[in-house]
Amino acid sequence: MRHVSLEQIIHHCQQEATQVFQQETGYCFELFRRAIEQQDASAWEALQQQYHKLVLRWVHTAAQGKLNPEVFDDLNQDAWLRFWRTLSHHTEPFSQRFPHVGAVLNYLNQCTISAFLDYERKMRRQTRIQEFPALLETEATWDWTAYWEKKEQAERIQMIREWVAQEVADPQEKLLLTLAYEQNLSPAVIARQYPTHFATVADVYRVKERIMKRAKRALAAKLVV
Repeated sequence: MRHVSLEQIIHHCQQEATQVFQQETGYCFELFRRAIEQQDASAWEALQQQYHKLVLRWVHTAAQGKLNPEVFDDLNQDAWLRFWRTLSHHTEPFSQRFPHVGAVLNYLNQCTISAFLDYERKMRRQTRIQEFPALLETEATWDWTAYWEKKEQAERIQMIREWVAQEVADPQEKLLLTLAYEQNLSPAVIARQYPTHFATVADVYRVKERIMKRAKRALAAKLVV
């Protein structure tokens, strides 16, 4: 299939996209591969044209009616940019990272959700800035330390959830992240309350360290990008 012309790949991918997963012919996967591995601009343009409506539908689903439709196109472009930046800088071959086009589209969906979450955080920050003068006037005894700590904690939890949704699939790791970073439980409490998942405190630390190493590598990769 690597010797098939791009025009044929695009044509067959359009046909494949109307079929069920079991009838996948590999043309759409090849179109993604050429766009990412070979950095073929025409293949990339064809992908965006074909899946434009699908990404917009994902944005609409994530927003749940909370966004102005005028923002949708911006989020659509942001999702594709995230998808490109991550995969074009990834050293692992495209065909090894994704077993089929369904996995590729799932990752594109995750990038779309990430774009929406970042936009939502940005809007919350702007709202916080706009609310500040009013709060200053009406709340002379406002506990600002507690206010900012609560805001930062909420953003921290949202960032963790976003990263977990994209990179963490292991049930034990997901449970530990929830207990340690959302519920703020100590390793000793986690081991005591969830012995079937963590036999000892050392097991909690071991899993936590494994997650942290992966998270640091992901952060480093983003900084390079």
